[in-house]
Amino acid sequence: MTATVPAPLLSFLKQSGVALTLADATSEDFPLLFVNDAFCKLTGYGPESVIGQNCRFLQPPEGAGPVRERIRAYLANDANTTERFLLSNRRKDGTPFVNVLYMTKIFHGKTCVFVLGSQFDAARIDGRNDTLYDSALKDDVRQLSVIAGDTGFLMYGSIEALATSTALIAQSRGANQ
Repeated sequence: MTATVPAPLLSFLKQSGVALTLADATSEDFPLLFVNDAFCKLTGYGPESVIGQNCRFLQPPEGAGPVRERIRAYLANDANTTERFLLSNRRKDGTPFVNVLYMTKIFHGKTCVFVLGSQFDAARIDGRNDTLYDSALKDDVRQLSVIAGDTGFLMYGSIEALATSTALIAQSRGANQ
């Protein structure tokens, strides 16, 4: 079964300035159903080359390392509805970037039907961009929660529970020293 994206949700995702993906949680391997223009600009991939694929195509040839298992555990556990990850990715042209990946699950009834992903290049962190990204993402999540509720979908987890990009990157840098 492939989940059908409600028109109001699709319209919202298209207009967002934050890099967003929507994956089908009802299909094996969570294939992408949608990527917006901001995602295409960030990664260099167009929708025609990524729709139907799992997002791991962004990983370098050597893989994403231990974070990959954390992502798999997150996807396998519907009780864990929102998470952020820091991982190494590659753009279409092969240039690497450190991706701050935010994921949240969207439910219809008690079934997780979509996984919303938001990507951010950690190299853009300079004291302004991280705050702008977090603010834009939180605003998008607020709007998306309203749209999802209006269409019979649910997003669990609170906006207040979202860790900031800055905290995630600082924590990672501290662990690597």
